[in-house]
Amino acid sequence: MAGVKRRQAILATAASVTAGILTPAGRSPAAAAQTPQKLAMPNNGVVQVAVVVGKDATVIDFAGPWEVFQDSMSQSATMGFELFMVSDRRDTVRAAAGMQIVPLYTYGDSKMPKPNVIVIGAQSEHTPAKIAWIRAASARADVTMSVCTGAFLLAQTGLLDGLRATTHHHF
Repeated sequence: MAGVKRRQAILATAASVTAGILTPAGRSPAAAAQTPQKLAMPNNGVVQVAVVVGKDATVIDFAGPWEVFQDSMSQSATMGFELFMVSDRRDTVRAAAGMQIVPLYTYGDSKMPKPNVIVIGAQSEHTPAKIAWIRAASARADVTMSVCTGAFLLAQTGLLDGLRATTHHHF
């Protein structure tokens, strides 16, 4: 019974967060923020979710959203998410507290699916390639979101220009 309530809370949170961060392709973030639109399901029924990771990535910032999308898949027979990590290199990335992760794609990887959703958490190494990829991929994505101080990386791309954003109160 507790597991069902947890899943319902996760799904409700995911729905409310997604509703508040829509950035439909081809529209400026400012215009999208003023007039959010319902997202259409991709023709193949799979929403591609790119999770941006880099050195010192805060574990909860990428693992939390990953878990929400994963749990959403198990609750829906009509909607699926394909999750993948993207970084500057395919080598092992040392996240916060020594966790080691291996991204599936690099920013220049031609085999990477076009992301419908981009998740950006707190991390260091804001390389020019990372910033350029986020900027370009966000122009084609349906949703670009940040978690906690990932907002600073998102701001570096210029995608928050003219918008209000918030992050952890210590930052």
